[in-house]
Amino acid sequence: MFADLVVDAAGRNSPVGRMLRELGAPGPVEERDEYGFLAYTRYFRAAPGTEPHVPPWPTTHYESVSTVSCAGDAGVRSVSFFVSGQDRALRALHRERTWDAVLRLFPAESHWAEGGRPVTGVVAMSGMEGRHRCFVVNGKPVATGIVSVGDAWATTNPLFGVGISSGLLHAALLRSRLRTQDVYNPHKFAVRFGEATEEVLGRVRRHLGAWDRHRLAEVERLTRRPPAASAPVDSDWHFRRTLETVKLRDPDVLRAVAATAALLATPAEAFGGPRLVERVLALGRPAERPWAPGPSRSKLLAAVGAG
Repeated sequence: MFADLVVDAAGRNSPVGRMLRELGAPGPVEERDEYGFLAYTRYFRAAPGTEPHVPPWPTTHYESVSTVSCAGDAGVRSVSFFVSGQDRALRALHRERTWDAVLRLFPAESHWAEGGRPVTGVVAMSGMEGRHRCFVVNGKPVATGIVSVGDAWATTNPLFGVGISSGLLHAALLRSRLRTQDVYNPHKFAVRFGEATEEVLGRVRRHLGAWDRHRLAEVERLTRRPPAASAPVDSDWHFRRTLETVKLRDPDVLRAVAATAALLATPAEAFGGPRLVERVLALGRPAERPWAPGPSRSKLLAAVGAG
């Protein structure tokens, strides 16, 4: 079977790189983070006629864990704990009793399990390290007549839920490039599509990748015994942590965060200049902890042990 263009949409474990190398092509240059996050999730079904309070934002970052609570169809909802893949103490969350004991420490999430019943055990998800495959190296495509889109091109932390949005944007970008004359020049098309991908989606990948690295380093410092000293202040990371803390205190800030989270606008477009940035910094109190109020590390470990 022959085709003018092959679109690789085979996901994060796409075999296309290996296939190209088997044919004698160099294959894409793959970048992969050393480690990432683990997720431990349970699904619940609501009791007939009940509906839990839905938080204004589904994701909350605590001292050494993050939570995601989502409503699904037919009264099913999920609660997930995201932890560092290096945090071995919290790997016990794969046990139902431990998971339930930890959930009770987080009142903002525990209500999802109240008035309902679990419909699954604990579902563990690993392999969430960031991954990027570059198909244009030093201005030259590793192969022509083939492009990768979505997770086959790059993956980001599912904690942020942008995989489908970025995949759709990538598909729309490919459609736009196919409407140009570049499609009749395979070399030029591959280079231009690679450039457009980096311009539109590369910033998203780098932005979320930087969050992962800072957050994982923060948790690693916290979980060392004794805890390691704080890292030098990074102004961009400080602003992003402050933003997480204050986003529900101001409607304009919340709209800007929502627009960037949904990939509807770049941070520069959403915040529209220094005024809103200054507003975020003014809302953030200097002595405020950079994570949501929740159980201390010692209480968390005690619940893990009890579970």
